[in-house]
Amino acid sequence: MSRFLGRDLNVVEPSQPMLFSQLGWLKAAIVAAWQRFMRILHCIHSLDPRGGGPADFVRQAASLQKSHGFEMEVACLDAVDSGWLKEFPARVHAFGPGAGNYGYCKGFVPWLKAQKTAFDAVVVNGIWQYSSFGSWLALNGGSVPYVVFPHGMLDPWFNESYPLKRLKKQMYWIACESHVLSNASAVFFTADTERERSARSFVPYNVNAVTVPYGTNPPSEDLAECRQGFFRNNPELDGKLIVAYLGRLHEKKGCDLLVRAFNMLADKNPHLRLVIAGPGDASYCATLDQAIAGNPAVTRLNLLAGKDKWGLLAAADALILPSHQENFARVVAEALSCSTPALLSDKVNIHGQVVQDGAGIAAPDTLEGTTQLLVDFLSLSSDQRDAMRRQARETYEKRFNLSKNFSEYLQILSSYCKLKP
Repeated sequence: MSRFLGRDLNVVEPSQPMLFSQLGWLKAAIVAAWQRFMRILHCIHSLDPRGGGPADFVRQAASLQKSHGFEMEVACLDAVDSGWLKEFPARVHAFGPGAGNYGYCKGFVPWLKAQKTAFDAVVVNGIWQYSSFGSWLALNGGSVPYVVFPHGMLDPWFNESYPLKRLKKQMYWIACESHVLSNASAVFFTADTERERSARSFVPYNVNAVTVPYGTNPPSEDLAECRQGFFRNNPELDGKLIVAYLGRLHEKKGCDLLVRAFNMLADKNPHLRLVIAGPGDASYCATLDQAIAGNPAVTRLNLLAGKDKWGLLAAADALILPSHQENFARVVAEALSCSTPALLSDKVNIHGQVVQDGAGIAAPDTLEGTTQLLVDFLSLSSDQRDAMRRQARETYEKRFNLSKNFSEYLQILSSYCKLKP
């Protein structure tokens, strides 16, 4: 039905637009009807949950198919037998393992060329790898529209921190990636700040940039039960004031600043505890563990998922994220959904909304700023912390509940792919 509606609307004659514009309500109704039957293909390098945001977004989008009335499939460059594909909530076409980090797979482009007309739209998640360039090779100049979702991969922080890599990326940008984005129906960003900063990354830059609503699904687990389970597994933390870091351990995330700041404050605040949970590069984790060694107030955990993840977020008194760059930070929305306030650097693009609502605190992404986040949080009274917890959940519901935001996201996707005004 979606393809029938798409063809019908695309053959409106030039002499008819006045009548069509006068019947704006009819157009809106057709958009809504088409949206509920559209078939979407997501292309992505990997669905490995350790990769963070892009894979998590695709998984959560797939989980909303029934409630939002669309069909979705995924093409990825993972090996067919990858464990994380077994219970994925949508049909997956895996073409890997790809060659190296770039992920070249010879079967990906021929398959997409042959199958693309089975879909109303294609969403390309992430850039700089074969999943994006291969998508362009298969889709460019065809009748099936596509959009690109960079997921923060255009932020200029990377260029400033890794100048040699910037030169390599600039050459690749000119040869390949600029064509992927400039020929897309739209390039989606999760915040105005991300959209504006991305325009300064590479030249030439000619994209149809659009800010779309984003967020995360509410927890499906019983949070009280998850919280109890966390304290059963970590009884030494029960009754303490817990500040939690949950995510990938990487220089970009400011984990080293966090440990240094916490070490300076721990002795004067014996009730304060820091929990750092997540995977990371072996050498970086070794450096981090060395800085943590000898401080019993710091608990190091590996990657948490499911009830364990929600247990930490529900048990924590605050989430902390002192990142040097963060286009959205899904973990912040997850923490807010658990009524847990967020302590953020001012490089987390949604920090302004969180602070404006009174659901958290922000400071610069420096050692002094990270220390100030902890000091400011410690200075709050119990009543102020309780008020911040209540506001955290309200902010999540108002701004970052993906199941609520997804209808608007689908409307934007459909408007740029088929029903351009």
